[in-house]
Amino acid sequence: MVHGRPEGFHGTQKGLILLSKQPEFKAILKSEVKARGLVLEQVTDCIPTLYNTVLRRAHGNDSTITLRSADYAVNELAALVIFLKLQSTWLGALEWREEVEGDIQGGVTLENMQEALGYAIC
Repeated sequence: MVHGRPEGFHGTQKGLILLSKQPEFKAILKSEVKARGLVLEQVTDCIPTLYNTVLRRAHGNDSTITLRSADYAVNELAALVIFLKLQSTWLGALEWREEVEGDIQGGVTLENMQEALGYAIC
């Protein structure tokens, strides 16, 4: 690792997968999933295709990465926020922000999952 960044990987998606296995990522993941009331497995299931998802939904570049809730399912958005929070700890981190537009759609919240199953998920 160099300044928190993995060394010796080629390909953005492969790099994201490697980063998702780091303890720092996992700590942010747990915190973000809890804060957003999501299901951990549903957020991590987005990681293998996240780079291609972003490529399809990107809206240009104004020097600050803007994540718009209208552009992503809640689990995809959470995964992106986790990666950006992680890179925020590195030297030369990219600036970013999250825009929440109305009700977030897509994915299943923890509350809805528990209600559907009829029991609490810890």
